[in-house]
Amino acid sequence: MVKVELPVCIDFVGGWSDTPPWSLERAGRCFEYDNKLESCLPIGTIIETTETTGVLINDDAGNQLYVENLTSITSPFDDNDPFRIVKSAFLVTGMVHENILVSMGLQIQTWANEPHGSGLGTSSILAAVAVKGLLQITDGDESSENVARLALVLEQLMGTEVAGRIKLEACR
Repeated sequence: MVKVELPVCIDFVGGWSDTPPWSLERAGRCFEYDNKLESCLPIGTIIETTETTGVLINDDAGNQLYVENLTSITSPFDDNDPFRIVKSAFLVTGMVHENILVSMGLQIQTWANEPHGSGLGTSSILAAVAVKGLLQITDGDESSENVARLALVLEQLMGTEVAGRIKLEACR
């Protein structure tokens, strides 16, 4: 079992100046603070291996999805798909194409305990959480740099890279 939790990021000044397309034209800087909410790291996942094959994904809104075969996960994803971050994490970590889950399965629980649409970087951080959790469960490269890189690729895959600003510090 692996458990990954990360803080939310609060921009005090300079928000979006470090984000494409603005940052591609002129240098930008941002002062941020990684923060707990109510003394807890609010965004996380628990991933457990199971004896049966397939993947069961649950979120904090009560949604549930069973994926019998990971090769059935393909992009593009529906914008309303509550599991597109986790599905994208399977793609960018290579688990879809590697036969990692031949004799076992996974049970995944995700949560984001802050207001959705709050501007605190929830989807970006949840992407990092999902990627880091899958890398941990498969003994992959879970370095901050690799997690941040894969989380940015994940957001490009989902078409949300403009909003995605993963900070290496938040991935630790």
